Amino acid sequence: MTKLITALPKPLMLATLVLAFATGGWAQTTTKYCCEGYVFFGGRTTRPGTASGGAGGEVFVYHGLGVGGDVGATQNYPDGSLTMSMVYPSYHFLCCAVKRRVDPFVSWGVGFLIGDINTFGRNYNNIAGPDRMFSSPGAGVSLWPIKHLGARFEVRRYMYTVTNGSLLQVTGPTGFTELRIGLTFR
Repeated sequence: MTKLITALPKPLMLATLVLAFATGGWAQTTTKYCCEGYVFFGGRTTRPGTASGGAGGEVFVYHGLGVGGDVGATQNYPDGSLTMSMVYPSYHFLCCAVKRRVDPFVSWGVGFLIGDINTFGRNYNNIAGPDRMFSSPGAGVSLWPIKHLGARFEVRRYMYTVTNGSLLQVTGPTGFTELRIGLTFR
């Protein structure tokens, strides 16, 4: 995990640390909450059988407007891995009331993709280098059957351009889509 954190670009690492410690002094009431965390497992529209796993969290700054971040890594892919770290603003339409059981949301993040891939004997290299920035819109819903634990369903699109190398073989020329299913807590 420390190798993953030190591999992040400094602005992204700083944003992750701010999000991790920003909620330490915020008091929670019995009717509203200020933040939520989540863990996820996702299926991708990349090579068959590739999946992802990761964790993240969000802090709500004004009504449903939030700031969040997450880190995810490739699972079940023997030829290499893609690690994505991302920060994003989000909007939760029915946010922050503990009594609500459904919480739909949208987000649009920017992040950093770190790759270590060898596909068909071709290493992951291209003109832009092995690491690249991406943009990522997403939408989903959190369902809260009990007060502090819920299920999170999300669709996220990772958008970037690649014209050659093994990344093209794995993800296609314009990125990929990921369906995430996970647990969320508040």
